[in-house]
Amino acid sequence: LMRGARSGERAPEFLALVDQLAGFRPRFESLGDGGAEAHALRLARGPQGPPLVCVPSAAPISGPHEYARLARHFCDDRDVFALRWPGFASMEEELPADLALALELQLASLDAAVDEPPLLVGHSTGGVFAYAIARKLAAEGRPPAGLVLIDSYHPQQMRDHVAAGAGSVGIGILDGLLAGGESSVVIDDARLTAMVAYMRLAVEVDPDEAPAPTLLLRASESIAGDPGAEGWQPSWEAAHEARDAPGNHLSMMDAHVASTAEAISAWLPTAVDSAHDL
Repeated sequence: LMRGARSGERAPEFLALVDQLAGFRPRFESLGDGGAEAHALRLARGPQGPPLVCVPSAAPISGPHEYARLARHFCDDRDVFALRWPGFASMEEELPADLALALELQLASLDAAVDEPPLLVGHSTGGVFAYAIARKLAAEGRPPAGLVLIDSYHPQQMRDHVAAGAGSVGIGILDGLLAGGESSVVIDDARLTAMVAYMRLAVEVDPDEAPAPTLLLRASESIAGDPGAEGWQPSWEAAHEARDAPGNHLSMMDAHVASTAEAISAWLPTAVDSAHDL
């Protein structure tokens, strides 16, 4: 149905219905309820610090596997962990009742995985959640070593793209996922309803000041619309360093992932030095 709606240029209308359906998904109200368990999967192991902790996106392919290719480039170098969002595995799996509970779950997952300040990494909406987690850590007096936003759009930009409709960046990303996606992931009802549920949480994040040294790694190619159009690249107000990497929103984590990993590695010393200065 999603593919049919997209080919008929009715994707926004269809997604509005999916949003309503997501409201009927079961929710957990506290950690320990149902499937609300801390979960961090190790993707790479190495002696150097800081460890990387990757936050999954709200895309229908969401999961630790989003960072498998990236993690390969850090093997034997440093530890890499990936978190997961509950609710994508099946329609019966519970979703967090609100943003605060979602972040509480990920903080528990992070604490179970690492015992030193990590470098938080997030691609797409994963970057928005990584920012929110970093801000929570900073508020608790234990800021992360740094924050990497991989082509992550500011929540206000996300709202603008939704309002733009069929020609928006968001629809271009969804087109790319439907056309290719992850061979190991079937985009089904559970994943689509979980996607819109977590998108609702992502746009609630209100970024202000940078909670840690921050790198905004932007795609150099547009995934939708006119590449010369204004506003297709992410833009954040909080203090950060912006760099461009080869590829578009999706290919920078696939065909061009080596360049993405190199850009993170090149910036890491800057983050560590800045964190020490703080």
